[in-house]
Amino acid sequence: MRDGRLRTVIDNTATLDDADAPFGPTGRAKGKTVIQIRPQRSRDHPLPVTS
Repeated sequence: MRDGRLRTVIDNTATLDDADAPFGPTGRAKGKTVIQIRPQRSRDHPLPVTS
């Protein structure tokens, strides 16, 4: 925080299928857990391109 900004500590990234594992009783992480949700890609409906 020397430059005056707060930095987010992200410890774990989990997919939606594994979303329950980071919150289980086996252990806690210091940082925040991010759950990734990505739409399924197909040849008929590709993801839009953003710039």
